[in-house]
Amino acid sequence: MIRYNHRIAERKWKSVWFNSEETDRHYLTVLVPNAGDDLNLENARLLVYADFYRRLNQREIPSLHCLSTNELLPPQALDLGVLLQTNSASDYDLCVVPRDYLHLVDIQTTGKILACGRFLTEAPVSDFLPDYGADALRLFFLFQGPPQRDYQLDIWALGGAFRFIQRLWRMAVRIVEESPSLSLMSLQSIEQDIQVLCRDIHSRIGANKPHTALAALMGFVSEHPLLPRDALIEIVRLMEPYTPFLSAEILDLLQDV
Repeated sequence: MIRYNHRIAERKWKSVWFNSEETDRHYLTVLVPNAGDDLNLENARLLVYADFYRRLNQREIPSLHCLSTNELLPPQALDLGVLLQTNSASDYDLCVVPRDYLHLVDIQTTGKILACGRFLTEAPVSDFLPDYGADALRLFFLFQGPPQRDYQLDIWALGGAFRFIQRLWRMAVRIVEESPSLSLMSLQSIEQDIQVLCRDIHSRIGANKPHTALAALMGFVSEHPLLPRDALIEIVRLMEPYTPFLSAEILDLLQDV
């Protein structure tokens, strides 16, 4: 069974997202000022949260802005699946900002504000992307808990996110290679479970609890190690704001099955 290669998938899909269409809706993220040019874990977390909410609306995905003069920031953000613009917009539907830097936000141009706690581990993202990949980092950030709290790096949790990504990939590859069959009763039960899960996910995210929504998704995958193609596609689409690279790769893999 082929192991998921995050480097190949990330290189493939970054070129597609770089050419995404413009929209009239805008989100803003404010980063913690730092002296270096390298994207650190704290600012990566802020970008991931903003991109998570940006990706929720599949019909009209807003553009994401960050007012920065750092020319290296957009390509570093794209390494996390975050398509970032460094120009300004007239107004923003959502602003993701570190709690201690609310004074950097122009309240007059901003709608909803998500004030995040601090990430207390100082390290560049480039230390982790080669081994774990962007999706594992995204899962780690979004699974930690309420965004308002302070967090630090937990390498075991990051490793768990990496293993979950490999599990989803193995499920997709198995469908392609083996075409596993399920009984009619099992199919009907899974379909009902998926419907309940979708309602639960949307409710939890609507309550600003992406971490509990992710826990529900992970729990469902653990309880259903064998899924039919259509059911896995539904799960992968729910995972897309969390794991955009993996989701795009699995959907591409399953489209002709």
